[in-house]
Amino acid sequence: MRRAIALGSASAGVGILLLSGCTSGASNASQQQSPSASPTHSHLPENVTTINGKIPPERASESISDTRQVNAFPGNGNEIEVFKTIRAEGTRAPIHQHPEGGTTCVHKGQMTLYLEGAKPQVANAGQCYWMPPGRNMTGVNSGKGNAVMFDIFTTPQGDTEVWEVVEKGQEGANQQFHRH
Repeated sequence: MRRAIALGSASAGVGILLLSGCTSGASNASQQQSPSASPTHSHLPENVTTINGKIPPERASESISDTRQVNAFPGNGNEIEVFKTIRAEGTRAPIHQHPEGGTTCVHKGQMTLYLEGAKPQVANAGQCYWMPPGRNMTGVNSGKGNAVMFDIFTTPQGDTEVWEVVEKGQEGANQQFHRH
């Protein structure tokens, strides 16, 4: 059985975790384990243009940079990866899904998660949000200047993708976060 770590809790499966001293890497956040069914790629929607019936704000684009910071194999059949991602002001990620879910922690700036079936969730520097598996979403730089964040993924070892872009016309962005 595949399991995902859910940080925080809120309605509609979305949580924001407030962190103090985010740069130190320490957190007293409680973690709860919850089962998740990993969607198969053949069941992904195609030509998606909306979240909750609305076109997300800002223009879809790849991030300015995404640099792998951590690539660990804890010995339990999983792989943990942490990417430092920089997103330009006035842009958003293409609408996508994470097969295994993931967490974004904002280091600088402000990001807003638009998630199918949930209200937008704003995260400022020092805050994180959980991205549940198999749901359409986008992260929008909703602040001034570039946003710097850390994207954290735990996947079965050997999986080659941590996200799948489903937005019409943005399929080329699938190579972002691609593992070789």
